[in-house]
Amino acid sequence: MSDSFIRQTNKKEILVSRIVTVLYLENASDFVFGGESHDFWEFQYVDKGAYNIMVDDKRFDLKEGQFILFPPNARHYGTGEKYDAQIGIVSFESSSPVLFENHSKVITLSKTEKELLSDIITGGVDIFVPVSPESGFTGLVPREDVSPTQLQKIKHKMEMLLTEICLGNETDRKG
Repeated sequence: MSDSFIRQTNKKEILVSRIVTVLYLENASDFVFGGESHDFWEFQYVDKGAYNIMVDDKRFDLKEGQFILFPPNARHYGTGEKYDAQIGIVSFESSSPVLFENHSKVITLSKTEKELLSDIITGGVDIFVPVSPESGFTGLVPREDVSPTQLQKIKHKMEMLLTEICLGNETDRKG
């Protein structure tokens, strides 16, 4: 006789389909740019200091430990003020609707979220290298010796981080 078990159907709310860039800037004052928009998600995190960014003509002042996520096609740029910051920037592709409920908010990350983000930045900086200028493309590509498992690990940690952030916002955490 066999027991009948109920099997849970767990819908994956957040799926990162591709990583586009992972950068860590030790001196954000060198990272003043006129602005850009692109068809993928991006988040920025202030590891040390403070950093100001404009997203779709709205100014956000980020302090150490704070994070902001912005959606595809959002125009964003540094304000051009003098910064004293170290920032992490990660861009990725995702079609997860829940992310649209959690963008353009300054969020102070929890200890768990900071640890996940540190793993993403450290792992990503080790994995990705600039694309060859001869390719005609801009951005980063995985080093040739990087295994699919290493890439999956970074994507998994990104999904975990974004899930933690979305859960925190569901409980009305304010940054």
